[in-house]
Amino acid sequence: MDTLWRYSFSVADLSTVWVDFSVHRRDLTQVNIGDQVFIDPADGKPAIETRISYLSPVGSSDTQSALARAVVPNSDQRLRPGLFITGRLTLSVKKVGVAVKSSALQTIENHTVVFVRNGERFEVREVEIGERDPQLVEITFGVLEGDLYAAQNSFIVKAELAKGSPDND
Repeated sequence: MDTLWRYSFSVADLSTVWVDFSVHRRDLTQVNIGDQVFIDPADGKPAIETRISYLSPVGSSDTQSALARAVVPNSDQRLRPGLFITGRLTLSVKKVGVAVKSSALQTIENHTVVFVRNGERFEVREVEIGERDPQLVEITFGVLEGDLYAAQNSFIVKAELAKGSPDND
């Protein structure tokens, strides 16, 4: 008796994928084709930089949003259809003299400070901040261009400095 085997499979070319974003009504006038967007598939690797390639001319009455789409090269298969991603759209860019990572900011005695390297040690610099985005904060006073600062784990530097203060002896 002969056996008949049936195989079922689908073929998909995922070397390029569409990433669709919902743009809220209040933001629609600020989003344009060609705008830069950073896509984070939450895989621990750096964000994927791309651009908006399509804006829907109609919106959704249910969500009060419209579709924006980026066509993204996906040769390394980081993006999978059906899985959520986070997208960050750059609506405006401002050049600033000095900016630090948000994680560098600490508060000591109600003053915003940054820990700047001075030789082998860190010193406390009180700073004045300007505008900010999710990653960076403009420093208008207190840190100079080229200064090395504690960008990550600055809370550890704060704790170490507190241990050495005379109030804790």
